[in-house]
Amino acid sequence: MRPDLATLAFMTRIANLSWDRIEPLLAAGAPAILPIGAGAKEHGLHLPMNADEVQALWLAGKLAEKTGALIWPAVTYGFYPAFTDFPGSISLSRATFVTLIREIVTGIKQHGARRCSCSTPASRRLLPSAKPSPGSKV
Repeated sequence: MRPDLATLAFMTRIANLSWDRIEPLLAAGAPAILPIGAGAKEHGLHLPMNADEVQALWLAGKLAEKTGALIWPAVTYGFYPAFTDFPGSISLSRATFVTLIREIVTGIKQHGARRCSCSTPASRRLLPSAKPSPGSKV
């Protein structure tokens, strides 16, 4: 019997599991999803600061429903320099953001994930900054 969606959502988020539950799932080939969405970035007066985070987690959940992927905790800071004039909005440097994502993905792969995808509602302009270097395994 397939678990209901609430149970499935709980079971696919590694933050809700102990390491001994994660290990066999990765060994069985479960892909990994790393949600990336700002938790502190302005979106006008009509949306909260964490709108990107909420969307990234929603997308990760939908992908996990279809693929059986494990969802890592969201990365809630990124490279958003255009928004730093708005109170509460935080941006990392491009180099820090790229290093952060590379190191997290490297760690995920070291624990056995064969595939790792990032889910983000952010601008496509940000994605090339996190692409692996030529010859990189991440």
